[in-house]
Amino acid sequence: MPKSKKIQRNSKKNQSTLLITKLKNLSKLSRGLLFVAIFAVVGGSVILLAQALNNNKLQLSSANAALYFHLIKDTPEWEKNSLPLIGKPRLVITRAQGTEDAERFAIKKIHETGGLAYRYLQYFWFPDNKADPDTGLNISQNPDWIYCRQGNTPLFGVRFEGVKSYFLDLNERAARDNMIAFYKKIKDWGYDGVFVDIGRGARSGRTDYPLADQLIPGEPSTCTKDPIVANRSFADSYIETITQAKALGLKTILNYDRAHVPGKKLPANWYNYLDWTLDESVNNSNIPWQEIYDSNRYAELDGQGKTIQLIKEDIKDANGKPITNKDDVYFRSSRARLFSSPIAVNSLNSRLYPELTSATLNGPFVAGPFTISCDDTATGQCLWARRYSGGLVIVNNTNQNKSTKNIWLGTQSCRTVKNLYSGQLLDGGACITSLDLSIPAKSGRIFLYNVLNL
Repeated sequence: MPKSKKIQRNSKKNQSTLLITKLKNLSKLSRGLLFVAIFAVVGGSVILLAQALNNNKLQLSSANAALYFHLIKDTPEWEKNSLPLIGKPRLVITRAQGTEDAERFAIKKIHETGGLAYRYLQYFWFPDNKADPDTGLNISQNPDWIYCRQGNTPLFGVRFEGVKSYFLDLNERAARDNMIAFYKKIKDWGYDGVFVDIGRGARSGRTDYPLADQLIPGEPSTCTKDPIVANRSFADSYIETITQAKALGLKTILNYDRAHVPGKKLPANWYNYLDWTLDESVNNSNIPWQEIYDSNRYAELDGQGKTIQLIKEDIKDANGKPITNKDDVYFRSSRARLFSSPIAVNSLNSRLYPELTSATLNGPFVAGPFTISCDDTATGQCLWARRYSGGLVIVNNTNQNKSTKNIWLGTQSCRTVKNLYSGQLLDGGACITSLDLSIPAKSGRIFLYNVLNL
């Protein structure tokens, strides 16, 4: 049974919480002078807290997103068994539902969760053997809309069992107008926004699929008949996917990994038309801890927490069948939640972890993640933590079990604490102020305060 330190309601207030409270009550000038003094004493990391407080970045909501790429069915069985899997997200991204009535019904059910409804689409490339299921665009019937790299030769890539897919020239006026017409249609259905996929691919040419011809996004098409902007490149033309959505009053999300990392960022004008970006790479890649840390940190501070960190449960067995790995999902989800950005969990086997989607941590109490203990600081092999007003996140990035050592919750009074992983209240629901737990190697845990049902 995990041990936790029980206290009375008049528990001693922690000095760092008092400091933050006092700083918020100071005038901007006084805060600035005090920050300079603190920075000179304790080092550069404090300036992040100063910037965050001055820019209200510590007040970000931690509400999450859900990707539900399945049919939302008008049946009692779906209502009972599938709707609860979505959880209580801030927004839900879904795909084509088949008919206009089905689209409207899906939006209705999404809104019933309390979230906004976003429609998935991409205008990167289109199969030559059928209409695109998400937009209805049939590229074989509109060959003049295909991007060319040399002369009038259409450029294509290969994906999904050898299907040839042609790149769309969004600088071709007719192609752009077709997209606008579809945007008007989904807005009329009732969608709140659009999720535009393959943003990084459109800007860099990098995709998860082998290309039969090498796309060079920085070059304009050589066969555009009616250009919107003369000699505009493929990369710069992809901005039409978000500018036109915004012009119609739709909210926008762009799939673009490391969108706030220096040297990898989008051009500044793109951010004028984006409500969110989604990163499906950094938290699912086998890369060094420091890269993961830096990318998430930039997303929190430079991106003001407006990057949705996608966690993929795409592990397969020897026969290629998707399998569930709750421990891995919680490890990567908790690692992402060390930073004040929302997450989404996407699973090939349809397990969506609604408790992770529904968990709200609210604003953080401290400027960034901190370590409780370390085996190797150079590689980030530490027991990490982050305190929020609504909960505590702990990540064991080492290869052995670690103790939290009576870690303080960060609150000015005691709280009931729920372990999201187990679904259990600690100490039988007693009001506590600190945790003394053993966290398994390479694992993560999220603890919520004063939440009984989730």
